[in-house]
Amino acid sequence: MESNPQVYSPQTQQNNIVPVIYFTTENLNPGTGSWFSTCKAVREALEEFSCFVAVYDKVEPEFISDAFASFKELFNLPMETKLLNTIPDRPAFGYIRPRPETPVHETVGIEDSTTIEAVHSFANVIWPSGNDHFW
Repeated sequence: MESNPQVYSPQTQQNNIVPVIYFTTENLNPGTGSWFSTCKAVREALEEFSCFVAVYDKVEPEFISDAFASFKELFNLPMETKLLNTIPDRPAFGYIRPRPETPVHETVGIEDSTTIEAVHSFANVIWPSGNDHFW
């Protein structure tokens, strides 16, 4: 990996520290050396830690606040509603509820979440009466 202080490093792995990846206008420009380096850092962080801290100062505080409000609204729904988001042939996907061995772990996965159509479809299942601000 090229030396880039803005991305995951082998030191992070050795110290068992969740990686921090700084996104910039430069390293979000597809096809550039910085972009490839950042893609590699993201992949390595996900492979090793299953997560990373993303830092990007171009995100408006209102967006972050709205996103967390939507997450709170989603996770506060009744269990029966969240269970509508299950995918029988993909048991570790969709809604995963807390279990005795993982009492604080709760997950909601949206299949094909990179498309607005999939997110809209998910929202229609969870909120049949509508929830336009979610998507």
